[in-house]
Amino acid sequence: MQPRSSRNRSSQLQLQKTGGFQGASSQSDSEDIMAEEGSVLEGDLLRSSLSQISKTVDGSGYAFARLDCSGKEVSSLAEAVGDYTHIRFVQMSNNQIKDITPVSRLPHVLSLNCSQNGITQLECLANPEGCLPFCQTLDASTNAMEKLGNLKMERLKRANVSGNQIASLEGFEGHEAIEVLNLSKNKLINCQGIGNLPALKELFMSENEIKSLEGLQELPSLDLWDLSGNKLDTLDGFGGAASITTLLLKENQVSTVKEFEKLRVLPKLRKFDATGNPIVGELGDEAFRIELLIVLTRLTEINGQEVTPEERQQAKGLEADRIRQEEERKKAEEEAAAAAEKEGEEADQ
Repeated sequence: MQPRSSRNRSSQLQLQKTGGFQGASSQSDSEDIMAEEGSVLEGDLLRSSLSQISKTVDGSGYAFARLDCSGKEVSSLAEAVGDYTHIRFVQMSNNQIKDITPVSRLPHVLSLNCSQNGITQLECLANPEGCLPFCQTLDASTNAMEKLGNLKMERLKRANVSGNQIASLEGFEGHEAIEVLNLSKNKLINCQGIGNLPALKELFMSENEIKSLEGLQELPSLDLWDLSGNKLDTLDGFGGAASITTLLLKENQVSTVKEFEKLRVLPKLRKFDATGNPIVGELGDEAFRIELLIVLTRLTEINGQEVTPEERQQAKGLEADRIRQEEERKKAEEEAAAAAEKEGEEADQ
């Protein structure tokens, strides 16, 4: 009978021959690669980041379709990255990358995620001749950009540049295909540069420093606009976004109900949230809902809760009472004026 120790050694040898330890070996090799290659995406580190073998776009063969170097402490991209021309999905988040120029030369990329890096500008995506011509999704959130500029990506549909230091959108307008744009957590003070975006459906601009909608151009397809966490105390300028059905204005500085009358330029508005504005705290949520329904009668949801039939009836009743009181006041004033005039005439006689 074979001793247990001999059987174990035999089993281990057999596992090694059949690749039983391949997973552990690959993980160790990957760690060694990162240690040896440092922070440049090249050589073995680059090759270890490639996966998903698929048919090439022209159908002539097979090639890697995905590049994923997320969280590998990469600080720069070798020019060799641009040689993998059949890559369609690029994931390079959570690194220290500052320049993505080699990626901008890949002709078949459909989505690019370069979030959580140290990128300061995207000039490589503003080539007048165009770049990433088929890219539909861009995530460049949580970087260090101070401006955006006009990205020459004609098929771009979704762009996320939240969590940067963007203070101006000058030159950005003109993306005819973009449908979702996330500009949250930047340093914008107005809407300059938001224009010529005919397909834009969802616009996220929360947690900026916006004080006015100055510069806003017509957005004919906009359905949802999030302006929460800004510094708006007046609500002028919404006329260019008349198709909105959902508007989020949480944590702004609106202090009167009358200011919300300016939103009557939004005939399709149904869902509205003003939680955290001074007027809501002053009136209380219940009273605010009734006051808002008097001003914006078509709302179906206020501050995250559906409008009830009872609230709608209460708003109608309160409005009717106020109209009656106003009519009585005017009538009393007219009668008082007529009486005073009559007394004056009698005194003259």
